[in-house]
Amino acid sequence: MIKVNIYKKEKQIEEVVIKGHAGYDRSGFDIVCASVSSMVITTVNAIIRYRNDSIEYEEKDGFVSIKIINHDEVVDLLMINLLDLLEKLEKQYQKYVKLNKEVSSC
Repeated sequence: MIKVNIYKKEKQIEEVVIKGHAGYDRSGFDIVCASVSSMVITTVNAIIRYRNDSIEYEEKDGFVSIKIINHDEVVDLLMINLLDLLEKLEKQYQKYVKLNKEVSSC
């Protein structure tokens, strides 16, 4: 299962951490993993192209962390869009994707 933790401070997204593999199908054929990967990579690339100093991100096999360093309207909108897309995927594939939206940053 892919688990997505959303860390917020005062209703603003501070960090998104995505862990795991969907297990929908075998590697290379897993449409749920491919969907999450595409959404995340597209969002990260868009933010970096817009404003390179806005985020820090780390990715490894089965793990992605996106930290917002500099908030502005566009960066926040792109992150909200990512979460909306992930929520829609979660509704379709509840056994394979789980979002935890109630996590607060210190």
